[in-house]
Formats: sequence, C-alpha cells, structure tokens
Amino acid sequence: MTRDEIMQLDDDALRIVVAKALGYELKRGFMDEACINPKDYWVTPDGRVTSILPDWPRDIAAAIVLLDSMTYQDGVSVEYVITKITLDNIAALDRPYYRIYIFGRNPIDDTDFEADGDTLPTAICRAWLMWKTGA
Repeated sequence: MTRDEIMQLDDDALRIVVAKALGYELKRGFMDEACINPKDYWVTPDGRVTSILPDWPRDIAAAIVLLDSMTYQDGVSVEYVITKITLDNIAALDRPYYRIYIFGRNPIDDTDFEADGDTLPTAICRAWLMWKTGA
C-alpha cells in the first residue's frame, strides 16, 4: 500500500487495514451460540476470537498504543512529533487538522514518515501504517 492510498482511507477502512497490519485475521461464517446466525469474526494476534476490533482511528487511547508499540530492530526507539495545525500561512483554518511526523532513526533505514488527519487518532493510524509498511 502506498502513502497516497493510506491517506485516502476513511476511518472505517483504516481500522480494517490497521487490524490486518497488526496481525488480526478475518474469518468468515462463524455460527453464534444458537448456531443460527453466521457471523464474521477476527482472530487476534495472540489467538483470541473476537467480533469487535479496537477503534484505532476514533479512539485516542487505542491510537496511542500504536505509537507506543513502535521500535526498530534491536530495540532502537522511534521518535515522533504530533502537531495540531490551525493556521494556513497567516489565516485561520475553518477546520484544524493534525500532522504526525515519524523520524527514521533506524541505523539500517533512515526513512521519515508524515501523515495528516482531521482527528489525532486518524493521523496517528495513517502515520503508524506508513511506518509499519514502509509506505
């Protein structure tokens, strides 16, 4: 997935892509307890079954977990900056937005990533996904 594709994802699609990048696996056709209603479900990275995903693009606590989980090989930490942008040159914006910078301090790959979002959790998810996939 490219940076442009990631930036075009709405929150619902972003939630699914983040889940898959984290190792969640979507399964089809699970029967509920009464064996009546087929349902889709997710298998978490640690093997648990769930029908509810964390809402990373809408929940700041879930999004911060993504940032806190970032490390490079050998435990090299990742540096990031969160910016709220309220002005465009000198005029106030009708709607502020957020920008996340992730700095490539990895000794193997010195790549930086930058993503915007209308909300802070959305910006975090986009930047994390770029970092995770190298987009």
